[in-house]
Amino acid sequence: MTEWAAEQSKETLQRLGSKRGKPPSERTYRRILGSIDVKELDRRTGDWVAEQQRLGPADQGAVPFQSTVRTFPAINRRDPLVAALFGAAAPGA
Repeated sequence: MTEWAAEQSKETLQRLGSKRGKPPSERTYRRILGSIDVKELDRRTGDWVAEQQRLGPADQGAVPFQSTVRTFPAINRRDPLVAALFGAAAPGA
């Protein structure tokens, strides 16, 4: 996250909530991530995944992968986790 934030423009960082247009420090990431209730995050994530499995692709309101890639160009389209979440990259992409 730190590396990604360091590569972003001042405008992007401000749109994401940076008051000075600077990326958060490592200390800030550690403080925020350290404050997360891991058990609650795990419970909510599990509930969300179970709901997605219960619903079905047509009911999930999914955003098409190509639309997501255009909206968020920093997405590594060949990353296995991204492929699992959004579908595999288009051939030749």
